[in-house]
Amino acid sequence: MGMAEKFEMTLKPDSKGRITLGRLLNGVSSVRVTVDSENRIILIPFKEIPLGELTVSEADSILKNMLSKITDDTLHSEVSTGEKTGNEEW
Repeated sequence: MGMAEKFEMTLKPDSKGRITLGRLLNGVSSVRVTVDSENRIILIPFKEIPLGELTVSEADSILKNMLSKITDDTLHSEVSTGEKTGNEEW
């Protein structure tokens, strides 16, 4: 079953509340779980790629993308301890 195919299925939890996704998660290394305002459970699969398997251009592109999402406020709040750090200009 390809990842691009869309379908719907009903799963019943076992006595401990677990459901089995089996083949749906083939090749997936982790899943982000979100519950929206209507109590819908949204699963977003991820596949982690070891850094050693990335090409230089892929690693550079990923790094640039990550850095572009970091705002000055985020950086400041992460390093702020209430003491002067020399980064107050952020």
